[in-house]
Amino acid sequence: MRILNMGLIGGNSMKRKKRILLTGVLLGAIMVTPIHLAFSWPTIYPRGLTICKIDRVEPGYILFTPNAPGRGAILIDNLTGNIVREWKLGGKPTKLLPNGNIFLNEKEFVPGLAGNYAGDLTEFDWDGKRIWQWKGEIPGREPVTGPIHHDFCRLRDGNTLVLTVDKVKRPDISDKELMDDIFYEVTPDGKVVWELKMTDLYDQFGFTGEQKRLISNQTGVFGPHWARCNSLVVIPLNKWFDQGDRRFKPGNLIISSRDLNVVCIIDRDSKKILWKLGPDYPDGKVDQIIGQHEPYIIPKGLPGAGNMLMIDNGGEAGYPRKIRGYSRVIEVNPVNKEIVWKYEAIAWGERVSQQGHFSSNYVGNAQRLSNGNTFIVEGWPGRLFEVTKEGEIVWEWLSPWVPEPPTSPPGPLNYIYRAYKYPRDYCAQFKDLKPVAGVGRTRSQRQY
Repeated sequence: MRILNMGLIGGNSMKRKKRILLTGVLLGAIMVTPIHLAFSWPTIYPRGLTICKIDRVEPGYILFTPNAPGRGAILIDNLTGNIVREWKLGGKPTKLLPNGNIFLNEKEFVPGLAGNYAGDLTEFDWDGKRIWQWKGEIPGREPVTGPIHHDFCRLRDGNTLVLTVDKVKRPDISDKELMDDIFYEVTPDGKVVWELKMTDLYDQFGFTGEQKRLISNQTGVFGPHWARCNSLVVIPLNKWFDQGDRRFKPGNLIISSRDLNVVCIIDRDSKKILWKLGPDYPDGKVDQIIGQHEPYIIPKGLPGAGNMLMIDNGGEAGYPRKIRGYSRVIEVNPVNKEIVWKYEAIAWGERVSQQGHFSSNYVGNAQRLSNGNTFIVEGWPGRLFEVTKEGEIVWEWLSPWVPEPPTSPPGPLNYIYRAYKYPRDYCAQFKDLKPVAGVGRTRSQRQY
């Protein structure tokens, strides 16, 4: 079997000089336009598996779809960094169901919409055979503009929750056409049995007059897409509900709005907001979150169970816009809304708590593991890593695939929208996995 050698980056003094010069140019660009660029550096420069402290790492398989032409959904063994399975199927995010089926947003170009707005929600079996699809077709209506964007969730009863986007007119909110996030629950036969529009929640957010004016004028980062939701997660069994707090009823939804800097819990039955974080943070228990992705309640049986974990990206978002030049992962007690744990690092010359650089204005997620570590996707530079409770990096992997030609916005091109780590006994198909290709462990362990 041929193992790919991705080589080393910046291996000699001339390359180091060029890297220093390039860094100076990039920092100059940041000073001019700090809100549009996200730069981050790995702790080790070669690509592939760069750190693996095997006695402190949670063994498992990691699933993701890289931003790389010709690559589909990829499953890697985290202990070797090798690919053990690849499906020639596009789409982001990619999720694995307990029966071994692959669930993803199958990309489809729609004129006038960016790629992550357009796609059909598709389920494939382990061998890549399409077995279910929803194209956003609802009897008696025009097809949904973007059948799925950013997220979806398979429910225990076989139904599927889908996050979509569509054009709406709401003169009471804006005299301009809006792009609105719409959540649907779809049955296996494609029937919509529940739906909710973000514009229907507008009056429940408690916006000030100034915030309403800015939303009306479409001054957000994504213009007419006023809320820009990026995740929907179902609340699992949890101690808060067991103790009588019905806000955390299993089955209620956690919704993340990137452009509002808001996380909220929605009652499925009443369609009311029961709990929210943001857009304002007057009490200071949780300081300003910006552009966050995939907040979720840590399930029972895992360290921190009942707390809410999320990647707080930073960058720029909100009405008015808030700006921060680094990312962090925060774990929040949702009852008293206090941060109980966080991981952050050095970014743009500002020293915060832990080692290394950590900055991804866009994309990414975080996941609590059974050994207490946290798996983090620093999505924009294509970096996956695992940290202990104390913030030590015990595993790191850098995506080796950089697409051409360059794309916009500027920045690293080998981004990973999301990645999920699964235990080795997650599905029956895992027991037969063998390496099929790899980037393996890099030859250098030099720190910079």
